[in-house]
Amino acid sequence: MVPYSAPPEQSYGQPYSQQYAYPPTSYGPYAPYGPGMYWGVPYDPRRYEANALGGWALGLGIASLLLSCYLGLLLGVPAIIVGVKGMRAADEGRATNKTMSIIGVVLGSVGAAVSAAYLLFFIAYLGMLQA
Repeated sequence: MVPYSAPPEQSYGQPYSQQYAYPPTSYGPYAPYGPGMYWGVPYDPRRYEANALGGWALGLGIASLLLSCYLGLLLGVPAIIVGVKGMRAADEGRATNKTMSIIGVVLGSVGAAVSAAYLLFFIAYLGMLQA
């Protein structure tokens, strides 16, 4: 064998120097860190975060109306607070269910008012019993 001579020729296929370990990617360079793109629209996981506020307001409002003689005041006030927060989130574009928030505020207000009326009548009834 002669030193520094050419490698022996292969009798099949392409030589090893022309084969690639992995095929070239067609995706291009990677995106920088930060919010990614999702079908051409920036993806932000916090975008629809406030949609739950409308559902909670509606649920609390219905519960305050159904349980108005016992827990209407305790459930109506949070329904009003959460509903107002949901309406603000819908105005800012972070929520899409403003109608549910409005209905939750209305039902929470009615449930709290009925519960307050029951409480006032109960206090008046106790005052009449002691007199």
